[in-house]
Amino acid sequence: MPRNSITAVTFAASVLLLATGCAAPGPSDGPSSGSSAGSGPAPDTAGYTCDGRLVPRDAREERVPIDELDEGAREAFTEALQRDGMEVDLSPAAGWFVVDESPQHITVLREIEAPAEPYAGEDLTDHEVFGVALVDAPNAPLGWYVSTHDFCALRLDLAPLAVPAVALESDPDPASTELHLLVTENGCNSGEDAEGRIEVVRLEESDDRVSLILGVRPRNVPADCPSNPSTPFTVTLSHPLGDRELIDAGLADPRPIAVG
Repeated sequence: MPRNSITAVTFAASVLLLATGCAAPGPSDGPSSGSSAGSGPAPDTAGYTCDGRLVPRDAREERVPIDELDEGAREAFTEALQRDGMEVDLSPAAGWFVVDESPQHITVLREIEAPAEPYAGEDLTDHEVFGVALVDAPNAPLGWYVSTHDFCALRLDLAPLAVPAVALESDPDPASTELHLLVTENGCNSGEDAEGRIEVVRLEESDDRVSLILGVRPRNVPADCPSNPSTPFTVTLSHPLGDRELIDAGLADPRPIAVG
């Protein structure tokens, strides 16, 4: 299953982006912090993020099915698929719903079954996103093109914090109050780690579970976009973990944090 499908037009735009460097918005680097205790405020977000693509909360709650798009929008999908020689099941039975629609672009999303194993260094993907865009450029005929086809773990949008992938460094010690985690920044960071920029957005403990949301404070500097290494990060609980379940509550559909 491909991680990404991109057209010649969007590929050219990607090359331009890499040539100029990309800078993530946010405050500059702060002091290093390898551990955190207590809890941050509950996130107040307008939606979710699918590998950096915003998914409005109301779009996921209302789930307007793809077959409710008007005839022009449906023809845009058909044209883009034919032009790019792709085969994607966009039938109503496939479960797609509309995330974004305008005269220039249309994006749909659907839930998929998370694979048994994640891609290297990444979350278990649980959603598929597909989008088309109307392109009028000197190097391409006017028309609709596939602009994105990707798979992601749908997460809360924590802006201005970025959303990382989170895993356990090893099986946790039930008698310990420390959780040793591996945090992988998804945004452009020139292949460097996230040391000193990881924040506990929320930590909630109950008798049967520990719910955790982590965020990464982006660097306000130009950066290119190779894969980033995982950053060790320790979270301190109020009392030993015991047999409580450790949950990644930063996901749209929270699930247990696995060993990386």
